[in-house]
Amino acid sequence: MTLRVEREKGTLLPLNYQYELSSWIYRLLNRSDSRFGAWLHERGYCGEGKNFKLFTFSHLQVPAFQVKGDRMDIRSERIGLVVSFYPMELAEPFVSGTFCDCSFVLGDRKSQIHFSVEAVERCPEVEFSRKMEFRALSPIFMDERRGRRKTCRTAGSHP
Repeated sequence: MTLRVEREKGTLLPLNYQYELSSWIYRLLNRSDSRFGAWLHERGYCGEGKNFKLFTFSHLQVPAFQVKGDRMDIRSERIGLVVSFYPMELAEPFVSGTFCDCSFVLGDRKSQIHFSVEAVERCPEVEFSRKMEFRALSPIFMDERRGRRKTCRTAGSHP
């Protein structure tokens, strides 16, 4: 997604905005189709007593910003956001119609930014090969089990 920053309404955003961003996504999905939104929120891949959601989203991809205390001053007019659903074939018609031509406010009581969705496009399918490298767009948690030992790692990126 390409988001346009409505700069005249403010450019400061809390560095910790992920909860508000996920809330906006769930609200938008529920408003468009409450059954699909509820299914997406409540269902997912289940294994070993854990429930993994069938969608994820990246941090805001901000080309130019400056950190001011606990705030990010966004200097870019356009920023990116990746929202990924599985299986995409089921979600694509619903998702593209839901996110197109909408606007939203992100932030807290101290500072907010007004965004409008300028473009929504589907990323090309990945062609898997035997050896590949990946870059996480948002933090990931890995649980590796080797015999009786367990290794946990967290990896991720920053805006």
